[in-house]
Amino acid sequence: MGLFGRKKDDLKEFEDFASNNKATGSAAERIVMEQLIDDEAKLLSLADQLKDGHPLIVDFSKIKTDAALNKSLAFLSGVAYALDGKIVTLNETIFVFAKKTDFIDGTLQEFIDQIPR
Repeated sequence: MGLFGRKKDDLKEFEDFASNNKATGSAAERIVMEQLIDDEAKLLSLADQLKDGHPLIVDFSKIKTDAALNKSLAFLSGVAYALDGKIVTLNETIFVFAKKTDFIDGTLQEFIDQIPR
């Protein structure tokens, strides 16, 4: 086992929860959920979505090597930092990346707090 423990289909549980618990007109409504693989084009696409104001819930469990995992996590963390953002750990392999402004209305934090872990 590498840096993170691996769990099967954790993102599916979060997607099911999200589809039933979105407040309208809120940051929680703009969430993008993605199961990431070692794909630089996908990483860049996620960075663009974060820059465009979409909070991300990213599952890193399908990345096979620790080097690729560290690179992907560091890249998205850097993007969040550059945007004066925030990173929230949901479990060992799933993280939320969002701008601090996404937390202003409270709906995103409320959504995160309600996620079963």
